[in-house]
Amino acid sequence: MNRKTFVVFGVATLVLAAAAGIATTLDRPPRPTGGGGEKVIAGLIDRVNDVDEIIIQHADGKLTIKRRDGGWRLAERDDYPVPVDKVRKTLLDLARLEQFERKTRKKDRYAELNLGDPEEKGAKSRKLTLLDKNGGTIAQVIVGKRKYTLGGEGGVYLRKTGEAQTWLATGSLDPGTQASDWLTGEIIDLAAARVARVTIRHPDGKPFTVSKSSVDDAHFGIENLPANARMKSQAAADSLASVLVDFEFDDVGKAETMDFADNPLIQVRVATFDGLNLLVDISEKDGKSWVRIRAEAGDGAKPSKDGENSRDVAGEASALNARTDGWAYRIPDYQISLMKKRLSDLVAEESKKK
Repeated sequence: MNRKTFVVFGVATLVLAAAAGIATTLDRPPRPTGGGGEKVIAGLIDRVNDVDEIIIQHADGKLTIKRRDGGWRLAERDDYPVPVDKVRKTLLDLARLEQFERKTRKKDRYAELNLGDPEEKGAKSRKLTLLDKNGGTIAQVIVGKRKYTLGGEGGVYLRKTGEAQTWLATGSLDPGTQASDWLTGEIIDLAAARVARVTIRHPDGKPFTVSKSSVDDAHFGIENLPANARMKSQAAADSLASVLVDFEFDDVGKAETMDFADNPLIQVRVATFDGLNLLVDISEKDGKSWVRIRAEAGDGAKPSKDGENSRDVAGEASALNARTDGWAYRIPDYQISLMKKRLSDLVAEESKKK
C-alpha cells in the first residue's frame, strides 16, 4: 500500500467512523442533563393513597376533585362523581415524572413555556395541587407545555411553586381544566337493535311515534300516518332508533336548578322489545339543551339475551336511575338533534289530485 492509498483509506475510515458515531447518537435515547434523572416529586408514589383533594387552577377558574363517600367528586359540578381511573392516571403521571433538563430561571421567560402565574389574565399555565385529608400540601407544581419529541411518552415543562427553576421532565402530565375532562361523558348506550318504539312530543304539537312490531323487521313505520301523507325518507324514520346510542353529555348539574317544570318540554319515550322504557325530558338554558332521564322496567320486562350476554332489564333500569336521579345533563347539539325531530321532518302531505 503506497502513501497515497494509505491517506485515502485513512480519510475514508474517519468518515465512516464519524457517520457511525452520528447514527449511534441519533439512535440513542436522550440522556438527562444538568441534575436530571430524579423524580420531580420525590416519594409521591408512596403517598398517592394519602391524596384527599386535587385542585387544578387556571386563568379562567379552578376545579376541585375531592375524595368523598368512597369515591371522587367534582365540587364545581355539585359533587358529581369522577371516574377513579381519571384520578389515578393524574396521580401516577405526576409521581412518575423525572427531571430531565434544567430550563430558565428568569421570570420574564416563564410564559414561553406556559409556566407563568396561572392566575394572571391570559395565562396558559395550570397549577396542580394535591392535599391530604388535613389540608396539608403533598405536592404542588405549575404545569406548562408538552414536548412530544423527547421520546417515549414525551415530556412536559414544569416548575415547582416557590422555586425559580423550571424543568423539562420526562413523562406525561395533562390535568384537564374543563369539567368535561373529568366526567364520564356517557349517560347510556342503547343499541338501536333493541328499540321497538320511539315517541316524541313537542309542547306545540301532537306526539308522533315510529315503531316496528318485531325485532326482525328491517324498518320502522310511522304510526297513524294520515291518509294524505307520505314518508319523506325511510332512513329518517329508521334513524330515530339510534336516539340513545352513545348518548353523551358535556356538562352536568343538579336537575333542581333547571326549569324542567316550567319551561316547555320536549318529551321523548323510548321502548325496547325486552321491556325497558326510557323517558327523556328536554329543556333549554342559555341556548343549550339539557335533559333529565329515567328508566322503567315495563310489565312485560324479562331477562333477555343479546348474543351470548344475558340482560336483567329491571336491574338495568335500577342502575341507570341510581346514576341519573337528580341530575340534568347538557347534551351537544349534534346528539340532541334526533330528539328534536318533528313529524313534518318525516312526512309530507300528498298534493290533492284535481
